[in-house]
Amino acid sequence: MRRLCFVVLVFAFLFPQSAQSWWEERQLTFDTDRNHQLDNNLNWSPDCKWVGYDTRAFGDFGGIGNTLTLEKVNIDTQSIIVMYTAPNVIPLNGFGPGTGAVSFFPYGDAVVAIRGLDGIQYGGTARFGAMVTPTDGSVGSYGYYVTDARDVTPPFTPGALRGGSHRHEPSGDGEWVGFTYNDQIMESLGTNLRTIGVTKLGLPVNVDSALGNQNGNFTVLVVKVKPVGEIVPGSDDIYQGSDDSWVGEYGYQKPDGTWQRARAFIGRTVTESGGTRNEVYIADIPEDITVAGPDGPLEGTETTFPMPPAGTVQRRLTYSDSNCGGIIRCSLDGKWIAFTRGGQVWIVSPLGGDPIQVTTLASSASKPWWDPSGAYLYCISDNSIWMTNVIEGDPAFGESVRITDPTLYPGIPPDALCVSPDGQWIAFNRKLDRGDGVTLNQVFIVAIRKLAILDIKPGDCPNQFTVNKQNKGKIPMAILGSPELDVADIDVASININGVAFPVKSPSVADVSGPGESVCDCGTGPDGYPDLVLHFSQEDVVEALGLEALSEDAEVDVTVFANQNDGLEVQATDCMTIHFAGKGHE
Repeated sequence: MRRLCFVVLVFAFLFPQSAQSWWEERQLTFDTDRNHQLDNNLNWSPDCKWVGYDTRAFGDFGGIGNTLTLEKVNIDTQSIIVMYTAPNVIPLNGFGPGTGAVSFFPYGDAVVAIRGLDGIQYGGTARFGAMVTPTDGSVGSYGYYVTDARDVTPPFTPGALRGGSHRHEPSGDGEWVGFTYNDQIMESLGTNLRTIGVTKLGLPVNVDSALGNQNGNFTVLVVKVKPVGEIVPGSDDIYQGSDDSWVGEYGYQKPDGTWQRARAFIGRTVTESGGTRNEVYIADIPEDITVAGPDGPLEGTETTFPMPPAGTVQRRLTYSDSNCGGIIRCSLDGKWIAFTRGGQVWIVSPLGGDPIQVTTLASSASKPWWDPSGAYLYCISDNSIWMTNVIEGDPAFGESVRITDPTLYPGIPPDALCVSPDGQWIAFNRKLDRGDGVTLNQVFIVAIRKLAILDIKPGDCPNQFTVNKQNKGKIPMAILGSPELDVADIDVASININGVAFPVKSPSVADVSGPGESVCDCGTGPDGYPDLVLHFSQEDVVEALGLEALSEDAEVDVTVFANQNDGLEVQATDCMTIHFAGKGHE
């Protein structure tokens, strides 16, 4: 049986930009002896129940080298688990190793974060990616796994780098880790240029035993940089690569239909007039990164940088009159790369072409982050989080809605946005004064939609739907109430399936079903929470979901969309199996 997902997010910007439409934000952390730093990373656990952060050191001995713990906070109970503790000397002396900048892997129970090297002063060229699993606090200070192999003693080792990696970002399939990098060997020669690398997990590399060397996984640079004095003005060469992100969950689709793994980033180049300019670049990455390319050895030499593997292609995507910036963020389908320019959010295709401006906010916009659906972009502007429609071809494309109240914390804007994988929440930081003039980052969340259970044909399971020439009847569906969802709060006029099918009679409220163990499982019968019972025209459902184009026994996700009276979107989902009357349909 083939399961097909025909969920198309259609958001109606029906609510006014007023205090009534700002959705309630909730503070999760309150300790005033530590920071709770999100740091623009993948901070949500895969089950969307935990937000990870580091307790960034501050004061006389601040910074990652003096940061002791990685923690996570539960969004329901506000309970905190210390996932990892670095073995720094107490009291702190500025040496390290420290830890920070944590990201969750998309599957399983693992995080990756910066860790300094034991016995070596923490610094930009003396740090690596440490994987911690599980995240329940049971891993000791030395129980981590090294992601990126490191070898700083000649002869260097292919698959090992010689410096410091940071901003570690797992790929959508969890098999790679991307990062920003500074090279210790080149730093010692006075050429400390920032660039970008990747680690392919599961491909072990062993190195010589020496202080600062570490066995790990096969790791290479994928971006070529050169000193600014060696760059021909007006060329596409760069002297720094940073602010990088994976393109798509699994890459982007090329014109020939194949998929290409890549990282997009901000590259600093030299203009024809000799000035500097920040532009958007992309690095296509081969699946086999073990073969040296034409520019030199993967491991570098005693006087040159490590060079990208064969098949790596570095391309410039923008040619701008002003700097591009922000940490690059890419839609999960790999179609678009978001960045900032001129105080607004823009997008550009990884295939090239003209960038498209998507926001026109009165104040400067920053920190873009995609909704998992690809239908919206979130950003920070005017002390608030905003949501912008980026649905291709939609008349409302580019329209923005303020979703947090700017008056709650005057002069203390949200920062470090991170959207949950299920698209239900945004986590972010605010820097609050603890009462003595010292400001510390606290973690907040705001709901951007509510996810609910839909029961198609309540009391009937499994859900079968027959497509025929008539389809003149009605099909009942119920949005199930729960402790989190009072169906009386739903604006019945907003209910739809993909903007095509609408209820054909007035909804009623009754307790008709309860949720199964997972979204598509059979319901359990009445559960004490009132449900919203709907009836849709079968003909409209066929059109809304494009059912006539499917094959026999296709299993389809059906999502009913609605807005609460306060403007918050509700999505309720169930599944049904498609059959066709008569013969000959394939």
